[in-house]
Amino acid sequence: MRLFISMLLITSLPILSEDWKKGSEFPFKELEDQSETVQVIPEDTKKVFFIADMPASKIINAYLEEKEPNFLPEKKAILISDIHRMPGLITKFVALPKMRGYTYRIYLIRDDETGKDIPKAKEKITYIKLKKGFITSIQFLETQQEFEKALEER
Repeated sequence: MRLFISMLLITSLPILSEDWKKGSEFPFKELEDQSETVQVIPEDTKKVFFIADMPASKIINAYLEEKEPNFLPEKKAILISDIHRMPGLITKFVALPKMRGYTYRIYLIRDDETGKDIPKAKEKITYIKLKKGFITSIQFLETQQEFEKALEER
């Protein structure tokens, strides 16, 4: 039985890693947002920005807080934030109320399984380019200027 389970785990590992490379289909179709409502990710999304820590979040928020609510959708862009490491009480009473005040939508990852394979780098924004729902490239952004440039790309 242990051998079977080990083999099953080993054979499933490449499938997980295949989700996040050029040519692979973007694996998320819907995620919960900061209003705790499940939202379908628009099919025409071309840019996904993923953040997993506070420094990356600050880069994005500093830029987006001045923008109109439809700014990201007009750029065919979405923002996903992994908040699963945040303590539950902080999430409920501090982070989510603050996020609800943002003019832009944030799709949230709230468990340790959903986002575990997303490529990430400490204090950087993961920028995933899509074409018709398939990954065309993955980059890491470090500055607000790089984030702005990525948003303006066609």
